[in-house]
Amino acid sequence: MNRSRRSSALACAIGRQRAEADLTLPYTVRSTAMDKISLCPACSACPEVAIDGDIVRIGEEGNVVSLKRDEWNVLVDVIKSGKVGKL
Repeated sequence: MNRSRRSSALACAIGRQRAEADLTLPYTVRSTAMDKISLCPACSACPEVAIDGDIVRIGEEGNVVSLKRDEWNVLVDVIKSGKVGKL
């Protein structure tokens, strides 16, 4: 692992520890065009959920899945129903 990846990984680990301790997730950044929810406030290399109109993108640079409104709503319903939970 190169130096910048190690630094990023360390920042992510620290950010996750802070998030778990503070219980302040999700971190939401609002803009006029899109809502973004970072899964790690310590760096910009971690996955995020970006809502842009009727499309929801989940992931990180080079590894993103896009869900249409109906697909996103099914995912939310499944989570809320308890069929899928924390690992």
